[in-house]
Amino acid sequence: MAENKRKKRARDRTRRKLKKKGGRKFVIRPSSGDLVGIQISTIFDKPIKGAIVTRALVEEMILHKANTSEGYWDGTRVVGAKEGENPKGVRIVILRWKNPGRDIASDRGWRYADPDSPADQADAWGSLRRIITRASLSVKLDRHR
Repeated sequence: MAENKRKKRARDRTRRKLKKKGGRKFVIRPSSGDLVGIQISTIFDKPIKGAIVTRALVEEMILHKANTSEGYWDGTRVVGAKEGENPKGVRIVILRWKNPGRDIASDRGWRYADPDSPADQADAWGSLRRIITRASLSVKLDRHR
C-alpha cells in the first residue's frame, strides 16, 4: 500500500475516535488522492461588529481569491502569476504548503511564502490556485483576540 494512503487511513481512524468520544468534530471527506496541505491565514483589518465569522464564510473568501488569481506551474516555475483580489477589510495570505506525495524526498517538506512579499504571494497563489479551487477545503478557525 502506498505510504500516502496508509497515512490518510491512520489520520481518519484517529478522527473517528475523537468524534466517538464527543471531542472535536471533523468532517471526513473522500481523498482527492493527493495529500497537499496548505496553511492560509485570513487577517481582518478590524473586528466585524454583529457578524459571525464561520467556516463557510472563510472558505468562500478563500475560494473567491483563488478564482481571481492567475498563473500556472510549468514544471520548473510559476508563469503569469498574479495574486487575486482580497475581500474588503480582509487580507488572505498563503503561509506554507507541502505535498507529501512528491517523488523526491527533498520536495516533500514545507515550502514557505513570505506574507509581506507581493512576489512570493503571487507565486504561491498562482501555483496553488487550481488545488485550492478543486480540492475539498477543511477550515479551522483560530481566534486570537
